Amino acid sequence: MPHRSRQQEDAVATLFNTIRSDAKLHRLGRIKNREELQQLVYSVSVSDAVPLYSTGHPALGSSPKVTNTDSALYRTSHPEEVTAELERIALFVRPGHSRGYARYAVAVWPVNQGTADKIEYWVGVKLYAGETFEFFDSNFTDEMFYKNGWKKLVAPECKNVK
Repeated sequence: MPHRSRQQEDAVATLFNTIRSDAKLHRLGRIKNREELQQLVYSVSVSDAVPLYSTGHPALGSSPKVTNTDSALYRTSHPEEVTAELERIALFVRPGHSRGYARYAVAVWPVNQGTADKIEYWVGVKLYAGETFEFFDSNFTDEMFYKNGWKKLVAPECKNVK
């Protein structure tokens, strides 16, 4: 079973913060281990396919044509380098909100390949609201009925990974 790459996660987070700082955007707090993101990115690394919700939308922002999403998912050989996807998510500002999101999480999993010559990784970055807003939104609004929908998209071998 492959293991998440915490070193690469830290490298992506550093790049994310640098991009935001250079653009003079407010600093976001980092969530070090977000179960949802870890399990979804691990599922993608195992299947090499982005899972879709029943609505047909990808579980994480992986389409280069969709730019108005609060997540990014991409495959790379060099997670320590800036990509267009990372730059897009780092510079993303929620329409109609001056500050937008308060936190973000990063997940990096190696692609399940048989060779160690050229390791590739799936990288997932997701933006989150502040803790209080997220708690309220997922427990007292319509969102509460959908908050665990992501669990249906996780590959069986990826469940309970933290």
